[in-house]
Amino acid sequence: MEPSGRFLSELIQCGSCGGIFSKINKHHYGCSTAQDKATCGNLLITRRDTVGITVLERAREHLMQPVAS
Repeated sequence: MEPSGRFLSELIQCGSCGGIFSKINKHHYGCSTAQDKATCGNLLITRRDTVGITVLERAREHLMQPVAS
């Protein structure tokens, strides 16, 4: 089961302006500030499937760490 686009966009922030990355089309995410307002210069777009895999891997790594006493 693939995570929803909305879930992922709430987890991704632009490294340039701190805005959120949102779906810009069916298969890609990009900085919503750069796309909508043109006040951010980060025109990077990334594939949705790559983002989903990366987010799930990071969550698994975080969840598998031992609990600090």
